[in-house]
Amino acid sequence: MYLYNPSGLDGIIDSRPLLFFFKAYAKYPSRLAMQRSLILARMFGKRPRDLHLLKHTVSALQTAAESTEDSEAFRGAILEVYQSYVRPVCRAMLFGFDEEEVSRDVLSPLLGDSAWVNDFTRVARKILSMIVECSSDPEGPGIHSESTSKLWPYACPVLETLTKKYLGVQRSSIEIHYVALFGFEMTQDLPAVRRAVPSLERLFLVRSLHSKMPTKVEQTTDLFRSAVAKCAENTSPQTKLDASLLLFGKVIGVDEVLGRTWFAIDMLKLGKDAMISNLILTSLDKDLFCSEVILILCIRIDSSIESLRQMKNYRQVISSLDADAVRWVQDEASKCSRETRDAYTQTSLVATQSLALRLRNICCGISSDTDDQLQAIGDLVTGLVGAVKKREGENILAV
Repeated sequence: MYLYNPSGLDGIIDSRPLLFFFKAYAKYPSRLAMQRSLILARMFGKRPRDLHLLKHTVSALQTAAESTEDSEAFRGAILEVYQSYVRPVCRAMLFGFDEEEVSRDVLSPLLGDSAWVNDFTRVARKILSMIVECSSDPEGPGIHSESTSKLWPYACPVLETLTKKYLGVQRSSIEIHYVALFGFEMTQDLPAVRRAVPSLERLFLVRSLHSKMPTKVEQTTDLFRSAVAKCAENTSPQTKLDASLLLFGKVIGVDEVLGRTWFAIDMLKLGKDAMISNLILTSLDKDLFCSEVILILCIRIDSSIESLRQMKNYRQVISSLDADAVRWVQDEASKCSRETRDAYTQTSLVATQSLALRLRNICCGISSDTDDQLQAIGDLVTGLVGAVKKREGENILAV
């Protein structure tokens, strides 16, 4: 938590921590973090191109959320950041400059920059998710403790005013704002978000947070599935399942287990098997997971067989496989269109074999038919791997 002097905020990296200058107030670090967030947000309002200012604002708010001794003051601070500096930009981004709260000349070039829009939307959504979380818990983040101190920053008229200013904020409105922004971030499809959120036109206005909003979301499954697919696409070995996705599902009424299951399935469709090792050990909808992953395995195996069949040296390998199992795999794979099958990322035979073995352990005992299917898939892919190994030696990782 660093507070640089305003004129040197961008360039100074060795500024001392804020507590160095306010040692007498070390008992209230969260209050200092709140003050820092308000200062940085105000600077972002003047220089919206400098998105790092808003990112630092979020960092300060996270510090306050982790250790705050006064949840009401924190809620006032984060709502002020959103209401005064984030909300007007969201409104302009989604609906144009109908409200004239922000400068058209300043923001128009930025809203035409997709990289800036994507970064801003991500940060704005993070702020809204923090508001949802602190509004969901009546105690808010941290533990509220009384203090008789009359010293700043504890006795701060700014924070006291903000606390009173946002007493009338409606939780339903906060949640529907989060749904709309997260849905837009994941899909970049405003018409789809408008279909899902009928009250969209009433959102991101000056009084929207204080107005009761219908929380019912239409076409919930379509919107959530699109968000899951986008999250899976964005996930890399350095990241993990975004908690915001599960929060989004919770707000619109999607069961967390179902959300995790869809995410795991979409990761496998993209060939990101290694990235979900921990996820598939958690609670999943086993029936859904098993049926979908059996289809994924059939598509992978069928694709491998088609590729090998086109290679003269491997025709003998294909002929050595169980003909009935091959026919069944082809029939299952053909249930999807060619376009759908081509969209699935092809992986190595070794990765497919590993997935088949893991699925057998996870889904064993669901039903006798499922056990038979898993056995057939496991035997087929193991036989295929063994035959290719025999033909080519041990180096088949790319096959």
